[in-house]
Amino acid sequence: MLPRAHYQDPERVTRFHDEVLRELRNTPGVRGVGLVQRLPLEGAFFVDTLARVDDQRPSGERPSANYRFVNPDYLRTMGIAVSRGRMFTEGDRGRRPVVISAHAARTLWPGEDPIGRLVRRGSEDPREVVGVTVDARIRSMELDAGPVAYVPYWDLPIAGGTYVVRTAIDPTAMAASMTEAVRRVDSLAAAHDFRTMDAVLARAVALRRAQFSLTAAFALAGVLLVGLGVYGVVATWAARRRTEFAIRLALGGGAPRLVAMVLRQGMRPAAIGVVLGLGVSAVAGRALAALLYEVSPHDWVVLGTAVLVVLTAVAAGCLVPAVRAVRIPVWGLLRSE
Repeated sequence: MLPRAHYQDPERVTRFHDEVLRELRNTPGVRGVGLVQRLPLEGAFFVDTLARVDDQRPSGERPSANYRFVNPDYLRTMGIAVSRGRMFTEGDRGRRPVVISAHAARTLWPGEDPIGRLVRRGSEDPREVVGVTVDARIRSMELDAGPVAYVPYWDLPIAGGTYVVRTAIDPTAMAASMTEAVRRVDSLAAAHDFRTMDAVLARAVALRRAQFSLTAAFALAGVLLVGLGVYGVVATWAARRRTEFAIRLALGGGAPRLVAMVLRQGMRPAAIGVVLGLGVSAVAGRALAALLYEVSPHDWVVLGTAVLVVLTAVAAGCLVPAVRAVRIPVWGLLRSE
C-alpha cells in the first residue's frame, strides 16, 4: 500500500507502478513481472457489470464480472494463456482495451467471436475486447471464476497492489532484492507479505486438505476393521470345520487346495460387497463432485485402487485362518473324534 498523502494523484500512482515494474524486470534472476490488485485464489474482487453496449437492461439485470487491473505481462507471468486474440500492450495506452475470460465470452456472445466487440462497465465509455483467456480459478479451487475482465492498471490506478514475479531461482532468496527494487523508487513504499504461489495454493486448499485427511484416516480405520472383522468371522467358521478339514487332508485333498477353498469361500461375500459398493459410489460420487478439483468422482484408477485395497484386506483376513486350518494335527484330531 502506498502512503495516500503522497499518492493522491492517479498519474503519480501509475508512474510509481511503471518504475517498480521496470526495476523488478531489471533484477537478476527475474523472468517475468506482473501487477494485480488481488492474487488468484484470494476471493472475488471489484465485481461490477460487464455488458454489451447494446444491452439496454437495468444495471441490476446485466451480467457481472470480476475485474482485475493488471499490466501487460501479468497473464504470461502467471501462466494464464490467451486462447484467442492478444493481450493488450504498452502501445494500447490511450485506448480502452479489455481482455475477457472464456466464461465471459460465452456469456456475452455465445457461439460468436468476441474479438473487436465492445463492452461497458456501468456507465463508463465502452472498451474493445482484444483477447480471450482460458478460464482460471481466481476465487477459490472449488468455485468457478465466472466471468473475468482484465483491464490495464493505468486506467484505474489504485494506491497498492501485488507484484507477481516469476524467477529463475528460488523465489524466497530474492525477497531482499525485490524489497530494494521498491525502495529505489520510493523509500516510503514498504514491500511486505512475500509469498510463493505454492504457499497461496496451500492456504487455499488447507481446509479441504484437512477434511480429506480426516476422511482418509477414517477410511484407513475402516479398512483395518474390515480385515479384523473378516479374520474373526473366517477364523470362527474354520474352527467349526476342523474335523471336515482333517478328513479332507487325510483323504489327500492337499493343503494348497484347502487354502484355496477357504479363500474362495471367504472372498465370495467380499466380492459381492465390492460390486454393490461400486454401484453406490457411482450414485454418491455426484455429491462429491463439488469438493473435487480437476478430479473425476468416477476416476477408475482411484476406484480400482480402492477395490484392490479392500480385497487385499479381506484376503489377508482369510489367509491367516486358511493357513492355520492346514496345520491342524490331522490324525490326533480324527482319533479324538
